Amino acid sequence: MALEPITIKVPPGVDTQSTPFQTGAGLQASNAIRHKNGFIEKMGGCTRMSSGTFTGTAVAIHPWNDLVGNSYLAIGTTLKLQMLNGTTISDISPAGFTAATEWSMDHYGQNLVCNYPGSTLYQWVPPIAGGNIATPVTGAPSAMYGCLVAAPEQQVIAFGSYSSTLGQLDPLLVAWCDISNLNAWTATATNQAGTFRLTSGSKIVNAVWFGLTGLVWTDLSLWSMTYSNFPLVYGFNEVSRNCGLISRRAVAQLGTSILWLSQNDFFLYQGGQVAPIECKVRDFIFDNLDRAYLSSIHADANTYFGTITVRFPMTGSGGVCNGWVSINLHERLWDYGEGDPQVSAWTDQSVLGAPIGTLYTGLVEQFETSNGFDGLTVNSGFTSGWISLAKGQEFIFVERVLPDQTLSTGGTITLQFDFADYLPADQAMYPIRSYGPYTVTEQTPFIIIEGRGRFVRVTLSCTDANTFWRMGEPIAIACPDGSL
Repeated sequence: MALEPITIKVPPGVDTQSTPFQTGAGLQASNAIRHKNGFIEKMGGCTRMSSGTFTGTAVAIHPWNDLVGNSYLAIGTTLKLQMLNGTTISDISPAGFTAATEWSMDHYGQNLVCNYPGSTLYQWVPPIAGGNIATPVTGAPSAMYGCLVAAPEQQVIAFGSYSSTLGQLDPLLVAWCDISNLNAWTATATNQAGTFRLTSGSKIVNAVWFGLTGLVWTDLSLWSMTYSNFPLVYGFNEVSRNCGLISRRAVAQLGTSILWLSQNDFFLYQGGQVAPIECKVRDFIFDNLDRAYLSSIHADANTYFGTITVRFPMTGSGGVCNGWVSINLHERLWDYGEGDPQVSAWTDQSVLGAPIGTLYTGLVEQFETSNGFDGLTVNSGFTSGWISLAKGQEFIFVERVLPDQTLSTGGTITLQFDFADYLPADQAMYPIRSYGPYTVTEQTPFIIIEGRGRFVRVTLSCTDANTFWRMGEPIAIACPDGSL
């Protein structure tokens, strides 16, 4: 029979939860990729921002500008509080600080405010200068779990704050200072300082300011706090229960949506409502997550491409985030990966430009600025599901394939094609027949395959550090070659 062109369309989005027939042509595996406008492409690379390395493992980073336009990046690590100004890293650790597993950071006007679990509130005042370190804020609670700034009212919010009534830190107590007065934390008839104790959960895990509302997560539920002026100052409402946050950094905001990881599910806050969101790669994260290091988990927004990536420590990693799952929130497409780049902390686009991430090697990297990963070998690519060229009713002979992809100048990728007669296809009686891998460049017009089967799958791989690729819809020159 005559050969005819058949489009090999690989839909974006990994689905490891479905059976082979349900998954169809969709992706079965991926690494260092993303989805954009219905196509699959390589994840953006990074370039180094710092001339040296920071000390310890970064667990929080925060960029901002001072009043005269100087840019700073605060880096809270397990061993120090440091500052990146230009390409220079300086130590601004408060006196007596020794170690921390977490940091909270925000800016109050041009000043950095921060704390680590159990510490008081600290403030660092620019500009950077020798001996300029973070100092305790006079009048602030003596201990708190975390902090943030309610920008519309210029108030610092402390969660898990010290309670003078109990004489110790209260894990469910929210406290706030007076408006535009960082040193006034005791409520009076003439100020707007105050406290409120939540009534569900055993502790406050994290809080963020979202538009005109504060969102506060306990280990059980989500609460909102809304400014209401005198006499209560803030009104608190439980938004939803049984959707608690698994760890402090496992939440990210993208536009008007917030996504977070709970104990066994993902949840989405949108339009004032909370709902679970289906995760197509759920088994990968929950089967591999090392729950001894939950504090290492961090959810990272990338507004450039509408994605949120949840990085987590896999079993045996010692707390290093060497696995990740990612969702394109606009298109609701998931993917996953493991290995490099291993990022310990992240911040979305900011006054410093493109997103910034810190590596476990002590380097500060700016992402979406390169095709490569600052010397790291990253194998980007995917394996498709089993594509039925004739709905599984006929054997198909594929004589050749015409590649269809966008490649950066001088870039190379490899393609491999696997054929199978039955699914599942890994039985000895019905072995998979592999063709390739074939090296593909911008100048490759076609690949001679001469493969036969009811089903075919495609594996794309790229280890060239300077190659950017985007997959299109290859064309198979094929014909029927027998039926059931």
